[in-house]
Amino acid sequence: MLRGYYVSQEGYKINLIGYDFDSYLSFIGSCSSEKMRVKLDRGVVLDGERYYSNWNELYIQVNVGDIKVDDIRIEGEKTDFNIEFFSRLGSIIRGMKSICIPQREEDYYLLKTGSEFGTKPSYTYNYFGNTIRLIEGQIDYLEYHGEGDEVLVLEDVYSEPVPMSRNTNTQRKFTLVLDEFKNTSDLQTGGMEDFLAANSVNSDDVYSLAEIIERNPDKSYIWLKDRRYNIVNDLEVFKPIAKRIFNHPHEVGFDTETTGLNITFKSITGQGDQLVGMVFTIIPTEAEKKKIEELGLENDVLYSDAWYIPIAHKNIDNIVPEDKVAWFIDKFIRPILEQKKIVCHFGAYDSKVMFIYGIIINLVHDTMIMLRLSHGAENTMMKLGLKPNSKRFLGRDSFELDDFVKGKWGMGDVTFADLPYESVKYYACPDTDNMMALLELGKKENWWDRWGMRRVYELEVAFTKVVAYQEFFGHHVAVGKIAKLRRQLEEDVETYSKLIFEIAGYSLNLRSSAQLKKLLFDELDMPILEYTDSGAPSTSKTALKKYKGMTLDDGSPKYPIADYILKYRDSSKLMSDFIKNIDTISTPDGFMFSGVKQFLETGRLSVSNPNYQSYNDTVKKYISPRKGYYMMDSDYSSVEIRIMMSMAQEQSMIDYLFDPDSDYHTLKASQMFSIPYELVSKQQRGAAKGVNFGIVYGMGDASLGENVTGVRSAESTRYGSQLRKLYFKGMDVTESFIASNLDKAVANRYAETFFGRRRYFPPTMRIGSVKRQGGNHPIQGTAADLYKQAMVNLYDNIINLGWWGKFLLPCFVHDEIVMEAHNSINPAVAMKVVRDSLMLTIEGWCPLYIGFGFGSHWYNAKKTEVPVQLQEEIIESYGSEGFPFWNGNIHELYEWEVKQIYDYKARRIKEYLEDKENHGKVISPVISGFLFEVMPYVKSLDKLNKVVKSLQKSSNAALLTDDTVLSIVDNYFKLGKCGVHLDKFLEPVMEFTDEFEYAWKSYLKAYESGTKPDFEKYISQEDLNKFIENASSVANEIAKYDFLDGLKTTKVELGGIEKSLEAYGEAFGLEELVKTANLQEPHSVEESTEVVEDTYESTLEAEDKEVVMAEYLKGFGYYRDYEERVLYLEGSSDSLLSYMLNYVLKNGALSKKNGSDYTKAREEYSMGSNTYTAIRFTLGDGSVHPTILYMKSASVSRVCSMCVRVKKQLGV
Repeated sequence: MLRGYYVSQEGYKINLIGYDFDSYLSFIGSCSSEKMRVKLDRGVVLDGERYYSNWNELYIQVNVGDIKVDDIRIEGEKTDFNIEFFSRLGSIIRGMKSICIPQREEDYYLLKTGSEFGTKPSYTYNYFGNTIRLIEGQIDYLEYHGEGDEVLVLEDVYSEPVPMSRNTNTQRKFTLVLDEFKNTSDLQTGGMEDFLAANSVNSDDVYSLAEIIERNPDKSYIWLKDRRYNIVNDLEVFKPIAKRIFNHPHEVGFDTETTGLNITFKSITGQGDQLVGMVFTIIPTEAEKKKIEELGLENDVLYSDAWYIPIAHKNIDNIVPEDKVAWFIDKFIRPILEQKKIVCHFGAYDSKVMFIYGIIINLVHDTMIMLRLSHGAENTMMKLGLKPNSKRFLGRDSFELDDFVKGKWGMGDVTFADLPYESVKYYACPDTDNMMALLELGKKENWWDRWGMRRVYELEVAFTKVVAYQEFFGHHVAVGKIAKLRRQLEEDVETYSKLIFEIAGYSLNLRSSAQLKKLLFDELDMPILEYTDSGAPSTSKTALKKYKGMTLDDGSPKYPIADYILKYRDSSKLMSDFIKNIDTISTPDGFMFSGVKQFLETGRLSVSNPNYQSYNDTVKKYISPRKGYYMMDSDYSSVEIRIMMSMAQEQSMIDYLFDPDSDYHTLKASQMFSIPYELVSKQQRGAAKGVNFGIVYGMGDASLGENVTGVRSAESTRYGSQLRKLYFKGMDVTESFIASNLDKAVANRYAETFFGRRRYFPPTMRIGSVKRQGGNHPIQGTAADLYKQAMVNLYDNIINLGWWGKFLLPCFVHDEIVMEAHNSINPAVAMKVVRDSLMLTIEGWCPLYIGFGFGSHWYNAKKTEVPVQLQEEIIESYGSEGFPFWNGNIHELYEWEVKQIYDYKARRIKEYLEDKENHGKVISPVISGFLFEVMPYVKSLDKLNKVVKSLQKSSNAALLTDDTVLSIVDNYFKLGKCGVHLDKFLEPVMEFTDEFEYAWKSYLKAYESGTKPDFEKYISQEDLNKFIENASSVANEIAKYDFLDGLKTTKVELGGIEKSLEAYGEAFGLEELVKTANLQEPHSVEESTEVVEDTYESTLEAEDKEVVMAEYLKGFGYYRDYEERVLYLEGSSDSLLSYMLNYVLKNGALSKKNGSDYTKAREEYSMGSNTYTAIRFTLGDGSVHPTILYMKSASVSRVCSMCVRVKKQLGV
């Protein structure tokens, strides 16, 4: 929290406490006396007498160009605030942040070598004797001295969070004066003249419109001559235009032009790209059209087709001076953008640009989304840019940025701010003009109903604003710990390499595909589950995941090496993609701004640069909240199963899933194998789980059998068919629902989600693929839609609660959301808002429960999941007022959370034991699950107790010998490996102990090499003493902490359920209760499959035929379908396709060029004759080329033999 004061030149003083939220700063201001308060607020005069307000605290918010304060009134009259005082206060704060450029950084001009990226914790900037220090872009310390007594001091000090909220519904706003902070005479610019001259923009660098037109003879720009475009750089001219736009009854087209695409919250302080200008378009009403025609107003600037407003151009006069831009945007642009119905093309970007000025655009239409969900739904390869689609749908060619420069735009020094007048006008203005024309075309042709996209369109337009919010604020990595992360990933690579080498019995190059295949398939005799395009056994990620999922009868991994290879590859990839590029994908203070692609065919998202969805657990431990924030994580529980049952309206399942304890996989295993629920084994539950998700993903029998057994064979396909029939036993409604989805997909050539999102299937896609994706899309696509709706709800709540910029959404991961909240937001209140936003209520559906957790980084927020019932208990107790103990310490909150979870599960076990209805019966799977979580935790506490006692004994020793020091160090680093969450105790000293651990390991490594290293060369006596002191303090704090309520002893022995129940009784002093309850351990039961044996039919389904076909094409180059009388030939590359086509034509195949012979062959074939066989070619993407040839069936075998010879020559 920032704490300090401001004293004006006149000696007026206000005390300040508050926060720096990057995009704005908020404070609570107070005065030490009534005498001082009346200097700042001079009250009001009523009936000739002055009255003073009696406020104790004043809410103050410093924005980019203004300062806002509470609108204090007396009997409805505004009090007379000291405008100069508050304007000056805001100007100093914002001005000092604006001077923070690298050239003013302390030691900037000193040559530094060997410093590691991200190791600098803070940045100090000096400006004419005034100082500001930033940490992660936020003020850590600010000291400013003006003329006379004027002084402003702010310092970030640890304090309990203070809520920041306005005291009045409206606020008073005063403009900032920032001229003082634009002085650059302190910068070292000597000797830069030649450099600046060499890098300045020259007219030779930019092509004129005439040159562009001449260089593009294939394009026609003639339509531009009739358009009425104007650049408005006179404020008085713009005022009536702004009024007309604001009073316009329909949509307003809006676009921004910027210096580049790097728009983030860093742009607020000038560290990213900036706004250069804005464009507006409105379509005249019928009355306006009539007026324009009657009065001849076609050339009146007020009635232009588009207006461009220059803000920061170099070669064009701007509408206001630089220091008035924030005022202009706030006064004239904000009302339009926040209150009118705004249309953009790629509104996420324009939203980000206006976030710089604290404006949240009221986006109601996005023509890019309109195109994607209409024409782009059927043609997923369609480009969604505004300019190509203006050409396609409106017949209008446009100027591209690349047209203006030599080479590629963005590669040189030219920005949009450098372009001349005519180039700016005819590049920018057509965008909003064409955008509005496209929208009108969509309305005229009713694209919304034609593609059934109305509901999902509204959802995507709303969600694009959430995407903008995430991209603008980004996510944060503990960049100061990158060196440690690098070491951990290196250790992971080494660990998994060793595990692989132990299984192999020798070392090998794990990056060598050949060596790996030899090990897996020749030496370890692992079955081949997948093949590469060349027909070789595959060790791909999907194949390895299948091996990883295969288990022995006891549930242990059948092929543990698969998991080791996957983890080795993950760590290696993160080393190469993340760590080695950290200085290019992260700012020096640790912010990363990933790009979010909003539209995959399924409705899901993809992320890039960096792809945070690929972070493994090691990296997630370093994805931390920014300064002054804490982290949260939430995801949906079994959402796709819940969606399927709800959409199908399988009422018994809907009722069952209302219970948060429900385990759908165990229930289905019980039903499938005719086994009591309590007696389902791990293997049976695993088989049911494989079927459950296989059904959701639209798998056929072959894939279903492989998903459960890990092997694709006739036997596994038969088993898959059995499991399918067992799965739908008693679920006729769901079976009918899925069958109906498949039939609709085939008939309509598209599948549809609950929200109406359509996924179209190309005519060349085979029926099996259409059925598989048609069965999957309604469920998985609906999950994506629900997720987006939840994010829209959450974002709306953030805005409505005044949390914009305080509650952030840094990472979208499928059905998971990672969140950051400022310490001023009580975590219990935040938890309630998240639940209210994400747990969507849909009539007739089962609840969509969520997991939820707090944490000091992504990993522990994700892994520590609060059970649903406990969430409800917490919200009931604290959801309205918040945690009374919250002091801004996330480590203490996290420790409390972990304790609550284990206390809850231990309590549930006790309550179950006390319920006489359960006595003598088989223990519930839910309770046995709790038992196997709580009791290992008790054992971990026992291990922790031993380490702590040993640590206390060693650190309290009278004499510190080498052995004592070794014991202290060894035991301290064992603390984190006991299986107990200790962040509360370890985190405060972690920065020091991390460095100590690295030095210690370096010393041991040198010692073990055979030399006797000098200890003090690695660790000073001072650091050793500090470490021992920290270790002793941490051990004593842990010893005092109560990790579990009611725990009597940790000295217990675990085993199966019976033994663990006895251990529970001993640990919590409940031996008699356990004995009285007499809970029974489940025993194994053989599942029944006799019903299936009678009904199984050995038929090759569409998907299985597809699989066989794919294998033939890979292995032999052809697949002959005798039933359909088609010979499919592989044409996966242009050269192979050309070779195969020439061969069959030379050997008697008929094409359309053969005229009547071709027509005769086609007619005979279509009548069912076996005389001719159709020849088709499969392409690299799996689709089938539309060309059809015909060949005498007697000659087809010769073609097949030729294909085999070609494959042999290729070595397949």
